[in-house]
Amino acid sequence: MRAVWQFLDSDFEKVEALLHKRRHHLLYASEGHAAIQYLRSMMTFTREAMADAHQAAESTINLASYYRKPRGWHGLKTMTPVQRHAELVHAEAYLLRAMVNIGMGDGVLALLKESWHVRSAYATYRNCFAYIQDAYGNGERLDDHFVSGTYLGMGVFNLVLSMLPAKLLRFIELVGFTADRRLGLELLAIAAGWRSDPIHPCGYGLRSEFCTLVLLGYHVFLCSDLYLGYPNIPLVEVVLRRSLQQHPDGLLFMYFEARLLILRSDMEGAIQRFGALHVTGGSDWRQLQYLGYWEQSLCLMALGRWLDAAAGFDVLRRENNWNKAAYTYALACCLWEHYLGLCGGVAPVDTAELSNGQRQVLDVVRSLMALVPSLKRKVAGKSIPIEKFVIRKAAKFQQQGNFLMRPGLEVLHTMNLISKMPRTRLLVLRDEIDR
Repeated sequence: MRAVWQFLDSDFEKVEALLHKRRHHLLYASEGHAAIQYLRSMMTFTREAMADAHQAAESTINLASYYRKPRGWHGLKTMTPVQRHAELVHAEAYLLRAMVNIGMGDGVLALLKESWHVRSAYATYRNCFAYIQDAYGNGERLDDHFVSGTYLGMGVFNLVLSMLPAKLLRFIELVGFTADRRLGLELLAIAAGWRSDPIHPCGYGLRSEFCTLVLLGYHVFLCSDLYLGYPNIPLVEVVLRRSLQQHPDGLLFMYFEARLLILRSDMEGAIQRFGALHVTGGSDWRQLQYLGYWEQSLCLMALGRWLDAAAGFDVLRRENNWNKAAYTYALACCLWEHYLGLCGGVAPVDTAELSNGQRQVLDVVRSLMALVPSLKRKVAGKSIPIEKFVIRKAAKFQQQGNFLMRPGLEVLHTMNLISKMPRTRLLVLRDEIDR
């Protein structure tokens, strides 16, 4: 539990050191080390980091396999607590390895190969869940760490799969998956301690805080951005208040609090909160701060502070590897909006009339737009949707003779921020568009 709390406090280097020493002997130390290596690989996107994450996941699978018994929920009845936990760790390590392999893979083949491993992990969760239901039906008491881990796995699977398109959903249900969003949210809420249930009881377990993080992400991010329903704002406020009291420097909780401020159209408050995100430690972990840079810059765009937003995107473009094409395009859009302001709101047809300052800004925008297509990258052999969008828009800028109609507002619309703008800013935009 100490490593979990250090992780929630964003003390990543201490977590890494603690888990590294024990990774060859303890199940959860090995799994935690693999999870940390996976996070590092997602921050840097280097082949070396992904190879380290893959090796760590393999080591966890081997260690868990040493403690496991034959699978099936009937077998779970005769297992020791350590063997049952080995089942969960084995499933979670399978998922970690699958995600790493998809990131390293080259196309559909890697995706198909790992889908089988994902299904195997899901089968483990399903067997554990069936065992828990049977045990509770017979009045038995199970340890909360095992129950919270099972509820986390079943909850995330049901929640994520329920977001898939209807046609794909019918197919995955045909091959044995379930996609019950209501059940997924219920299990996560029980394991997180958000609600109690006499049918599916669960106390505070090792994975309870991770259930909390999943639920916070669902309510403050997915609900509004993917139109999955109305977020439970009062409950989120209570949970965040408690979590920030326990982890005042917790990067993830601070991030969710800032996202909550966006839902309330408090862009100024969100900008300040995102600006407070700070990671101590090495350069790899500093990459997590860039979550705040991205969101803060979008909020600045929403308020029409184009140059301030451009400064944030420029930092991302130079220092972060997640999505350089999107950062570069967003920077170009902010500078283009600033250029329109310098020109009185309308781009002149004859560039010979431009002042030196206007011409300099336009030249920078041109060079940035021309650079965007060269920054494209692929994940699992597939192009990233947001990169496809920005590359098309950058090409359109050149095709239209170095012109786009308010691309900054289009970015805000794409990021679903127009509806979250303060009313005063919306009125200003209405007047600008009318002119």
